[in-house]
Amino acid sequence: MESTLQNVTRNDGSILNIAEVLLGDETATIKARIVGDYAKLLFKDAVVAIRNGRSEVFQEKHRLELDRWGKITAESGVKINSINNDKNLSSILYEKRLVPSK
Repeated sequence: MESTLQNVTRNDGSILNIAEVLLGDETATIKARIVGDYAKLLFKDAVVAIRNGRSEVFQEKHRLELDRWGKITAESGVKINSINNDKNLSSILYEKRLVPSK
């Protein structure tokens, strides 16, 4: 996992954590943007489970995000043997098309 963590100061003085990461396992990799306290769990070589995640298209590319009830947990007993860097789902361009109504 490659990770970039930013701390953004809000107008009220509180800190918002934003992580931009490249997640991967044996099947593929994908970029993710995680906002909030869960961002601190995403660091290099961490193994995490993402529940209630969603795939959004941002600037014509897939990006994984958490939905409103999403959760990330550290998985200490799990080991990923290899990461498939050849299949990056975020490198595929998607074009938005309007479907004509009937």
